[in-house]
Amino acid sequence: MLVMNTLPARAQRPVVQSSDFYVVTDDGVSIHVHRKVGAEPNKVPVLLIHGTWGDGRTWDFPGRSVMDHLAVRGYDVYALDLRGMGSSDHPASYFSIDIGNRVNDAAAVASYIVASTGRAPVVMGWSQGGVITGLLAASAPQLVAGVGF
Repeated sequence: MLVMNTLPARAQRPVVQSSDFYVVTDDGVSIHVHRKVGAEPNKVPVLLIHGTWGDGRTWDFPGRSVMDHLAVRGYDVYALDLRGMGSSDHPASYFSIDIGNRVNDAAAVASYIVASTGRAPVVMGWSQGGVITGLLAASAPQLVAGVGF
């Protein structure tokens, strides 16, 4: 007796590659960056900026990853940990960090993206990340292709 599998083949999930690295700011702070890219990146890079008490993992929850969602659609996606958060350098006092420091963190990562891809990223942020996004776009428009809040 011959039995054949008549079930439809499962769709393969697109491959998303991830990597982690550090970008050093002008004032010597190491900023952790998590990157995800799909098999065929063909769209503008995207830089994601987290809120006040979060870190870059905010954008990469298993099963609900904004980073995966964008990467499989052709975006080259970067999420940073602002200074004092996640795997970035932590100052002696968290409260010594001001919004200007955070804008500089984002500018350093955006500059890295421009240097490595030849394209300015679309920058997206929520909560304090949205404020940083707006300030970055206003202070360094050459580093920002667009914004999302």
